[in-house]
Amino acid sequence: MSAKNERKAIENEASANSDSDDSNEELDGEKCQKLVEQFVEMTNTDEALAQFFLQERRWDLNHSLNDYFASISKHSKSREIATVTLSDHSDDDVVELQPIGGLPSGILDVWEATGKRKECQYTWDMMRNDNLDWRGGPKGAPRCRFDRIFFRPSNPIKLTCDYFGLIGIERLKPHVCFPSDHWGLLAHFKK
Repeated sequence: MSAKNERKAIENEASANSDSDDSNEELDGEKCQKLVEQFVEMTNTDEALAQFFLQERRWDLNHSLNDYFASISKHSKSREIATVTLSDHSDDDVVELQPIGGLPSGILDVWEATGKRKECQYTWDMMRNDNLDWRGGPKGAPRCRFDRIFFRPSNPIKLTCDYFGLIGIERLKPHVCFPSDHWGLLAHFKK
């Protein structure tokens, strides 16, 4: 079976397995795990990649598969082009990468690749950012690194990341608040 026909068969199977009437239904852990398993089976990938595609597409299996195959098609043609991906997991279903084996081979987290500076670790930090009300005060307030930049260097390497920082960390005047409850990301790349 050709790759195009195999992809079509997988998409048809995904359509048959998806319940369009449940699109507004809140998914529980069991349903999400089933979708992850279906994605893994249909793409021969791992759970981390499956969860990434599904979460970014609100757990829509068809949309996730279409985007996955489009991405594979686009990026398999040439490794001479570097790829940069922005990720914002601002809801409660954040993927923690270490317990599931980390990033796929060849993919870099720009914050990690540029030295893991502590002052840039948290992109949502209620100890520093008081735009949202935290009843416990700044001490012990939640902080997390929801927002990330992923980078896949080309082969041969033509572009490197050499800086990662946060923006939007100064209060706006006259409002005396920050631009957002998340800090913005700033990365510098060089040839």
